[in-house]
Amino acid sequence: MIPSGYKATKLYSQKPIDGSGDGTVDRNSTATRVNSQGLIEEVGIDVPRIDYSDGGCPVLLLEDESTNLITYSEDFSDVSWVAGTNCQVDANDGISPNGDVTADRLTRVSVSSERRDFTATILASTSYVFSVYIKQGTENKEKFRLSASTTVETLIDYLPTSEWVRYSLIIPNTNTNTSVTFRIYPSNQISGGAVDGNGDNILVWGAQLEQGSTPTSYIPTLSGATVTRAKDSVTDLGSVSAFSSEEGVLFVEMAALSDDLTYRQISILGDGDNEVYIVLNNTSNSIGGVVRVNGAYVAVLNGVANQIDFNKIAIKYKLNDFALWINGVEVAIDTVGNTPINLSKLSFNQGFANNFYGKVKQLKVFKTALTDQELTDLTT
Repeated sequence: MIPSGYKATKLYSQKPIDGSGDGTVDRNSTATRVNSQGLIEEVGIDVPRIDYSDGGCPVLLLEDESTNLITYSEDFSDVSWVAGTNCQVDANDGISPNGDVTADRLTRVSVSSERRDFTATILASTSYVFSVYIKQGTENKEKFRLSASTTVETLIDYLPTSEWVRYSLIIPNTNTNTSVTFRIYPSNQISGGAVDGNGDNILVWGAQLEQGSTPTSYIPTLSGATVTRAKDSVTDLGSVSAFSSEEGVLFVEMAALSDDLTYRQISILGDGDNEVYIVLNNTSNSIGGVVRVNGAYVAVLNGVANQIDFNKIAIKYKLNDFALWINGVEVAIDTVGNTPINLSKLSFNQGFANNFYGKVKQLKVFKTALTDQELTDLTT
């Protein structure tokens, strides 16, 4: 039997885990999420995002800052998208992933220049990712194609589906700043010949070009300018009464957005350099649990799991009794050390650095050190 803990649902309503007052949810811009109906919608500044894109299960979504460099993400007839002479664009011709009639239809009318192009300059030593939502049109005899043309052209063919799918292309680091052209073809020109491909069409919506190797949540650009989504931050949750400095457990079920080799942590913080935290380490697939007392590392516990999968992680702390559990298994222990002083708040960072970016399904804090069986049940 698991003792009752403080659940993340209280955090989602912008209440601290003990319900006594507000924490700080900070994002200095609007942002999008997938709502419970499966539609992309925009939420306001400083509003936490409860996202349903993971199989309909709600998660708290936290992301770093990102900028969409495509200036008309939903209007493929705009001049920023270079016109292919044999690619017809019918604007606002289908229902888009946000439920509005804002999806454009691209139709191949002949064999050459049957595409839409967007060209941008990318910076040296920086990865970029292009993404776009695509759905099957009224006629598809062939696959459609996405390409990215730099010094070497990347071509990928896909078979469109009857549901909206977000497709992406990664542009790896280059040695110098360079121009890259992204192309969307309603047909791939390979099978069926030039004539047979004519009339092929797809619905397109929500194009995005941003730094990184993984597409982030959709950033609309509707007025001819790039748009930046600010980073998410959640801090200062709870109060002294919510935590025990003598013993306890911090538990979280979470997934990283990418294995990006940075530290990302969720912490119970106390006076000065006293803290208990769970961290996604800067080594691939390394997850840790750490206890610090007056700046000294009392317990540094590490285990291995795929960071981008959802993992159930718990760190137990008690005088001379520390343990890290991952997905039902005790992966590390330490039997020497004191516990932190005056634990008083929970933050999705280290208080000043190592912001957590990822998805959180549940978060619990226990004021007692659970038994091995309870920790097995909790993390399985």
